[in-house]
Amino acid sequence: MRDAAHEGLLRAERQRLHARIARVLEERFPETADAEPELLAHHYSAAGLAEQAIDYWDKAARRAIERSGSIEAVGHLRRALDLLAGVPASRERDRTELRLQTSLGAQLAVTRGYAASGVEEAFGRARALCQALDDAPELPPVLFGLWRYYLARARYPESREMGEQCLAFAERARDTSLILEANHALSWTSMALGQLDRAREHIETTLRLYEPQAHRALAFVYGTDPGPHSRALLSWQLWLLGWPDRALAASDRALAEAEAHGHKVTLGVCQFYAAKVHEYRREPQRVMEVAEAGVATCREQGLGFYLALLTIMNGWAQAQRGDAGAIPSIREGLDAYLKTGALVLTPYLRAKLADAYRASGRLEEALKLIDEALSVAGRNDERWFEADLHRCRGELVQLIDPGAEAEAEACFRQALDVARHVEARSLELRAATSLARLWRGQDRRAEARDLLALVYGWFTEGFDTKDLREAEALLDVLH
Repeated sequence: MRDAAHEGLLRAERQRLHARIARVLEERFPETADAEPELLAHHYSAAGLAEQAIDYWDKAARRAIERSGSIEAVGHLRRALDLLAGVPASRERDRTELRLQTSLGAQLAVTRGYAASGVEEAFGRARALCQALDDAPELPPVLFGLWRYYLARARYPESREMGEQCLAFAERARDTSLILEANHALSWTSMALGQLDRAREHIETTLRLYEPQAHRALAFVYGTDPGPHSRALLSWQLWLLGWPDRALAASDRALAEAEAHGHKVTLGVCQFYAAKVHEYRREPQRVMEVAEAGVATCREQGLGFYLALLTIMNGWAQAQRGDAGAIPSIREGLDAYLKTGALVLTPYLRAKLADAYRASGRLEEALKLIDEALSVAGRNDERWFEADLHRCRGELVQLIDPGAEAEAEACFRQALDVARHVEARSLELRAATSLARLWRGQDRRAEARDLLALVYGWFTEGFDTKDLREAEALLDVLH
C-alpha cells in the first residue's frame, strides 16, 4: 500500500517529499546522517538533487570501506558515478569523478581481483582525469592501482614503470606515506622477476618508514595496510633467500599485526602469505589450518582473488595428507583464479596442482602441468619459482622412466643454475638434494657429497624443516 501510494504521487511531489525528508534528517537527526549516509543518499537521489546525493553516496562508500565492506562500497560508488554522468562539466566535477573512480578501482580490485577488467577501466579513467587536471595530487593511488593491475596480469615491465613513476612522484613530494607505498609496489615486481635482493631492499625501506598509528589508514586508500602486508611479503623473500626460521617469524608477526589492526582485507592477504610460508616449509597441517581460516575471512569479505588462492593452498595440504579428492578442489580454485584475469603466480599454482597429481600417482598429468608452468614462466619472465619447476620436472621424468637419468640430470642442473642466478638458497638446496640422490644411485658419491655439503653448509637455521632434515640425512649416507 505504501509503495502504491508513493508511485501514485506526481513526480514533482515525490521529489519534493524526498528532499524534505533528507533535509529533516540532516537538520534534526545529524547522528542518523552520520551513521547511515546511504539513507540520505537514497532520498537525495529520489529528489533529483544529484550533487547532494553524490556527496552522501561517497560518504556511504567511505563508511563501508572503513568497516571492510568492499562489496557494499562498490554499489555506493557506482550509484554516485551514475548520477555524476548528468552533472555539467567543470574542474570540480572532474575532481569528484577522480576521487570516485580511484576508490572504485581499489574496491573492485579487492572484490573481483586485481586483474579484473573493471579495475583497469576505473584507474585508466582516473589517470586521464589526473592528466586533465595537470597531474593532480591524487595521482599516486591511481598509479598504484595500475601497478597492481599490470602485476596481476603478469605485465611486469608496465608494472615496474608504474611503481617507478609512483616513487619519483613521492620523492619529489617528500611524502613518507607515498615513498612507503611505492617501495611496497616495487618489492612485488622485483620479486616476480626473480630480483630477490632488490625486492628485499624495497620491503625493508617500507618497514623502516612504516609507523602503525600514522600509516594504518593507508589501507583505506590502497586496499591493504602496508606494514603487515610488506612483512608478509618479506616472509616469502626470507624463505627463498635461505632463512626458513626468520621467514616463519616474519609471517607470524604479520598475521598478529593484521589481526590487531582489524582490517579484514589485510588479514586475508596475510593468511595467504602465511599458508605459502608453511607450504615452503612443507608443513601441510599448518597450511590447512591457516588456509581454512583464510577461506573464512575471504568469504566473509567477498575477496574472490585471495579466496581462490587459499582454496588452492588448502587443497594442496589435503593432497599431501593423502586425500585424492583434493584435486577437484585445487582445480576449482585455479579455475576461479584464472577467471579473475590474473596471470601472476600461475606457474607456482600449476606446480601445486602437479604436486597433488604426483601424490595420487598421476605422474604423466603432473609432468604436463609442470611443462605448462615452465612455458608460462618463460613467456611472462616470472623467475622467482622457476628453479623448482625444473627440479620437479627432473624428478617426474625419472619416476616415469627410471632410464631417463640424463634428462633428469639436465633438469636438476638447470634448476641449480636458475636458483643460483636469483640467489634463492632454499630452491638451490632442493635442487642439490635431488641431483645428489641421482648421483648416489650412479655411484658418484664423492660428487654428490661435495655438491650437497657446499650448499647445505651455507645454512645457519631451519634445521628442523623437512628440506634441511632430508639433506642432512642424505649427507650422512654419502659420508
